[in-house]
Amino acid sequence: MGLLQQKKSSKNFLSPVSRGLNGRLISSILTESGAVDSAGNCTIHDDDRGVHGHFGVLAALQSSIDTSWLSSLTVQFSLTTAEEMASLGTNTRRLTHVLEKTPSIRVLSLTLDIQSWQSCSSDHTGNVQHFGDEAFSAAFNELLSVIARLPHLQSLEINTPINVPVSLGPARLGPAIPHAAKSLFTRNNPITQPLDYRMNSAIVVLPAYFKSTLAFLSSRAISSLHIEMTLSPSDWSFLLQEIANILPQLPELTLIGVNVTKTQFTAVISRFRMLRTLKTDLGFLELSMAHVKLTHERERSLAPPSPSNWPKLSQLLPSASRKLSHLTAISARLEHLAALLGRVLLPALLEVDLDGCPQITPRSAQMMCKSLDLAVMDRPLWDSAVARFRECRIRQMDITSQGATALAKWLALFSRLTRVVFVDHDNLPFGFKSRLATEILHGSHVENIYFGQALWKRDVNQSKQQPHLLDFPDELLLLIFPYLNSELYSLSRLSKRLHFLALPEYFARHGISQPSLALNSALFITSIRDITCNFKLSQSMAWYLHDIERLRSFIARFPSVSAVALTLVDLEHLEAAAVNDKMRDLYRQQIGHLIDTILSKGCVDLSIRGAPLARPGGAEPIWSSETQEMHLSNETNSLSSFSFSHTSRLSRFGLRWMFSALRRSNISALTISAPRDSESELLTLVGALLPNLSELTITHGGDYFPATLLNLLNVLPLLEKLVLPRAWPAIDDATGLPAPELAHLKHLSAPPSVVLHLLGHSPRQPPANAPLPVLETLVLVLSEWHPFPEGWSAAGILSAVTHRTPPIDQPHKQLNIVLDVAYSTLQETFAWWDRIGGFSTDRDRDFPPIESLDLTERGVNSNADNQLRTRVVLAVVARLPSLRRMNMYKKVNFWFLASPLDWVTLGLAIAEHAPRIETITFNGTMVYS
Repeated sequence: MGLLQQKKSSKNFLSPVSRGLNGRLISSILTESGAVDSAGNCTIHDDDRGVHGHFGVLAALQSSIDTSWLSSLTVQFSLTTAEEMASLGTNTRRLTHVLEKTPSIRVLSLTLDIQSWQSCSSDHTGNVQHFGDEAFSAAFNELLSVIARLPHLQSLEINTPINVPVSLGPARLGPAIPHAAKSLFTRNNPITQPLDYRMNSAIVVLPAYFKSTLAFLSSRAISSLHIEMTLSPSDWSFLLQEIANILPQLPELTLIGVNVTKTQFTAVISRFRMLRTLKTDLGFLELSMAHVKLTHERERSLAPPSPSNWPKLSQLLPSASRKLSHLTAISARLEHLAALLGRVLLPALLEVDLDGCPQITPRSAQMMCKSLDLAVMDRPLWDSAVARFRECRIRQMDITSQGATALAKWLALFSRLTRVVFVDHDNLPFGFKSRLATEILHGSHVENIYFGQALWKRDVNQSKQQPHLLDFPDELLLLIFPYLNSELYSLSRLSKRLHFLALPEYFARHGISQPSLALNSALFITSIRDITCNFKLSQSMAWYLHDIERLRSFIARFPSVSAVALTLVDLEHLEAAAVNDKMRDLYRQQIGHLIDTILSKGCVDLSIRGAPLARPGGAEPIWSSETQEMHLSNETNSLSSFSFSHTSRLSRFGLRWMFSALRRSNISALTISAPRDSESELLTLVGALLPNLSELTITHGGDYFPATLLNLLNVLPLLEKLVLPRAWPAIDDATGLPAPELAHLKHLSAPPSVVLHLLGHSPRQPPANAPLPVLETLVLVLSEWHPFPEGWSAAGILSAVTHRTPPIDQPHKQLNIVLDVAYSTLQETFAWWDRIGGFSTDRDRDFPPIESLDLTERGVNSNADNQLRTRVVLAVVARLPSLRRMNMYKKVNFWFLASPLDWVTLGLAIAEHAPRIETITFNGTMVYS
């Protein structure tokens, strides 16, 4: 061996003088280099020279007479200098010779890694000259042909930096290979060993190598093809088209450096008929901005792309050829996933990556809500589109406690989903993973949840980890809570004591955007008397129905409820695409079930309102002729007071539907808005279905015909309270109907024309005998926008009421008078007041004392200062010497808001100049007492 060591520098020493000596020499060299293990597995890293100069591993193998001992070979060329680049042809020929003379060798992995190109000169086309060198070209093409014949090769990788300055036009790749030439590469006897081929270099598509590359692809059973290079869009399209012609059955394809949003790429990709996995980035421009790192002044390298760079569904949907029926992995945003329905069906999808999904909440994740709507509207179509989904990978999401419920609700739509993986879970708050996993497992078919690589398991001893928390006094707990975030919510669900301490703090800090969240959190409330629930405009019809069902479940927990006030969403305010006939049916059913549950709990007072500022009437499309009846429980309920001002239910069919639900109710007090174009329907239903009404309030309207109202009052003999809106047409002899006999009416709030008619007064007839015999309170509703009866003043009407003839058997009672005045411009209001009021101090009119005055300011009078308001209001007060109570209102809407401070100042100024005033309120808030 000493002799051998001394003569290793000789170039010809390894000539095959003897098989035994040759074998011992080669074995000694390879063993010393560490390239061969005892099992005959040879691994060549970096260059092929090592410490032995020209006699490296490849040289030794080339000089070996017998290589039958060699079982496997893994080769990696890592060329970083110009000298090494120049020797690439020599090294390639050596490797070719070794592979040719050892046909039984199991080459498992072969990597050609060229890391340096800056030192190499370039020609005028921008191509690196070494790559176009004839000697290297011949050696490289020969190497490809030899590699193609290796029966056990499992992996081939050819690498150069992705930003190699190779500029190829369509002509540089050459025209499409003729069919005659392609027949040379046909796969009559393809090697069946699956091969993972990573083409991470533009070298293989240069004109000198392109045919050899296609020939190689044609001769192998490619199981996975990874292409990562910089080409023009036209070159990419041409390259993919040629590969698709050769490998139409390719199961897995990865494209890095191509913008697949271009139409030509989606059309080409769809030609891979058996494609199961398609991975891609967002295009080289975006990728280079995110992942290219500056490693040297003149050298850039591409960081490894994320393994989750799967295809974007938005880039596949526009494809004209939708033949990707075998795709099994895909990256999709929520809005693109919803777009599956009716456009393209991918029934074999197994894995979904929610790519870059924002924070999930019912308010922000509009696309998720739309998919909820799609699933509800057409469940068979939805199931057919996503029936094969098995796994969902979720990344880059900030999930709040509310979002956990939303996410669980959304995942429940995938009936065969069994596995959920949270890839980026470090941003989840401490202690929140357990609640998130519990929500998902409770409401879906998911069996396993992973946070990263770790499988989540329920900790049965979790409740025993904090055995002494309840021993802390409330004062200490309240000091601890400010340092906690989402843990407050989890703590509030542990016990009744922590519930009432932590939950208010949590809601005060984060707010409640959905009413059902509070209902779901109120675990320890055992009874309720009154409940008010205002549903805001939802992004999703399905989520809205979900909230209604949660409210119903919440009310069902309690033995009884006294008063319920609901503000529901009108369907006409939702997107048209989210509401179809099935949604309307579900909506009616949910509302029906909710009302049924409320009535079954002994509710006495029920109020159903619509959205603020919604115009009453309309919304006929939600009521089909087959669904004008609501079939609820036949048991008699306790409902006695019903307020009804929801827009869509004030349509003709909606009224029938609503009142059919109340046929078992003994309603004595009804509050309802005046719908447009269906006033006759409304009043007819009220008179027919509720003949025992004692209180009737109509809050809006004025479009009724007077005869319709009088007909209604004639069929309500037990009416004790009647409240009508300001807008009302004049009632005179043209109606042809006498004043109704309201023998039990005690409270009347109405405009002047109605009051005069009920008193039996008209310009042509004398007063009736004993009208309104038991009237105790009269609210005279005045408005400067509506005409006053000709020949009458407010004082004259009050005088007529005072001097009506009382019944013989009843003593005369003092009448409580309230003036309710609506105005806009203060100066004009004062003139109008003097004109129609009749309360001037120089007149001696006989009218009862007025102790209450309601003033409602509307319009654009917000810029009026307090001094002007004070002067006008005091002038009005001076004409009412018996005034004791003032209620001021400012109608607040989207265009102008009331300033409470101004009104407080106004109230105090009025009290100072009119000491007889006892109380002054503004919008229900006490200003002076």
